[in-house]
Amino acid sequence: MPGQKEEMKTAQLLQELHQRGVSYQRVADNLGVNWRTVHRWANNQNEPTIVGLINRALGQMLADELAENTAVLA
Repeated sequence: MPGQKEEMKTAQLLQELHQRGVSYQRVADNLGVNWRTVHRWANNQNEPTIVGLINRALGQMLADELAENTAVLA
């Protein structure tokens, strides 16, 4: 199922962000959704309606977080 692959990607992106110290509340604020929604996505209880758009936004947040951490180390 195509949705399952995208859902896993969403959960993986959220897990990576969470491991880097980004809270579900911060993700939710950035996306304009409730933190419980983000929690459900992270735990594969639900998937975003617009998976591709959400995954791009999460990917950008992760890239920004990596760039910020790299800048701090430099």
